[in-house]
Amino acid sequence: MKRLWKTTASWNERNFGLVASEKGLVHVVLPHEWAHGAHPHRALPDDEERMTPFRQAFQSYFAGDLTIWDIALDMEGTPFQLAVWQALAAIPYGSVTTYGALAQSLGQPRAVRAVAAAVGKNPLPVVLPCHRVVGADQTLTGYRGGLMLKEQLLALEGVRGLSKRGHERFNF
Repeated sequence: MKRLWKTTASWNERNFGLVASEKGLVHVVLPHEWAHGAHPHRALPDDEERMTPFRQAFQSYFAGDLTIWDIALDMEGTPFQLAVWQALAAIPYGSVTTYGALAQSLGQPRAVRAVAAAVGKNPLPVVLPCHRVVGADQTLTGYRGGLMLKEQLLALEGVRGLSKRGHERFNF
């Protein structure tokens, strides 16, 4: 079993939980998930020295100074999920793409729903920028962190003008 540590990075009065192993960042816990005291990663030990590079990278991103992530990652998933997550990593800072375009980039244009499911299971939101994926009609669509956070992350990167419509269950 992997040994894990945690810390938090704050932005706009919200805490993002950061979880890492000896190999790299394992999980980013979005603010509304982290706020629930029952989240399993909250019980992990803190190791400020080990976690400093991850926290500093997030602080640099939130300050607008980091546009390309260069931190160690420790990802686990199916081969398809890993391919989708690598495609997310290739979406440039300050731009958006669609689920259909991601499926096309993977050579599987008919796998849009499977791509969307893999995006929804992204263990490293923000680092693997699933917030940069929008609907074909340029709506914000769903986001595990809520549409308000998705819109704020995109605005931080200079992306504006997307429709605020999206799935109602993500309207927080």
